[in-house]
Amino acid sequence: MAATASSSSTPSSLSKPSTPSSQPPRSDASRPGPPGSQESGSPPPGSPPPGSPPSRSPESPRPRAGRTAAGRRKVRRTLTHAAIDLFLANGYDTTTVDDIAAAAGVGRRTFFRYFRSKEDSIFPNHDELLADIERTLAESDPAAEAPVDAVCRAVRLVLDSYLADPDVSLKRYRLTRTVMSLRDKEVASVDRYQRVFTRFLRRRLHAADDPAADMRAPIIGAAVAAAHNHVLRQWLYSGGEADAHRLADRAFAMVRQANPPYPADADAAAAEAPSIPTEPPGPAGPAGRADRAGTAEPVVAVLHTSVPADELVRRINAALGDDAALTGAPAETAGEDGRNPARPQPTDDTHRR
Repeated sequence: MAATASSSSTPSSLSKPSTPSSQPPRSDASRPGPPGSQESGSPPPGSPPPGSPPSRSPESPRPRAGRTAAGRRKVRRTLTHAAIDLFLANGYDTTTVDDIAAAAGVGRRTFFRYFRSKEDSIFPNHDELLADIERTLAESDPAAEAPVDAVCRAVRLVLDSYLADPDVSLKRYRLTRTVMSLRDKEVASVDRYQRVFTRFLRRRLHAADDPAADMRAPIIGAAVAAAHNHVLRQWLYSGGEADAHRLADRAFAMVRQANPPYPADADAAAAEAPSIPTEPPGPAGPAGRADRAGTAEPVVAVLHTSVPADELVRRINAALGDDAALTGAPAETAGEDGRNPARPQPTDDTHRR
């Protein structure tokens, strides 16, 4: 009885042995969270698969390619390529700024941040070249380099810019030959270069006390520009095959030979400069032109580009009637019909007004 009573008073925890659980313990990370939360390790719905680049949210601003100087040059080149290709494919008049911007992958406002008009779009770097030329000329040492040498060296920057991108240069040449407004734009850009050369030459020549500085500066500037344009034209004619640098060496050597270093002595320079006689106006009519060699008279000459330089000078002198004044020979008198028998009469190549 006592034993029976003692066994009945044993705690229940001892009378029922515990059995191991069949489920492993759940970690805190795997426990379900509040509604709408995601379990750790699983991507949310709609997210890109692991390893893919992160997507840009619609609210974040689009990065601008033109924030750096290199980026701006890239955008400018892209717009130029797009414009030239569209002009050649669809025609210049039918192509719009919107077409160019769309082809380049930019907006209309971006286009006008780089160019004022579609005419400007095929000349992407003239402003930069002008700044580089002015800086090159300003840094030249007058004690070590003659002004004509400095200008010949600076203009090579323009030539090198054409040679650096032959595809654009050759296509642009095709456009400027057929589209008059683009040709006018190119002529205007050449004039800007020439004016930079003339200003530099005038300052240097005046600083050297050259008495003919005001006349010599524009002549040398025009000669350098003409030599560069001739070399560039020959390279374009050849389809980019000609050795432009070798042609440039020859052309600029001719400019230097025609414009040797100015004399250091101002009196010697003045003595060497030819005197140009000035006479009061003579009687009107063809017979009086021989008496007015020193007066200004407008003359328009239309010549083929194949005419040599010496023949060009001879024809201009003959048209002006200044052969006698420049050579010291006596002037020819007019014939019975009022014409100068020693002067060639105008042909299809030369017209006087």
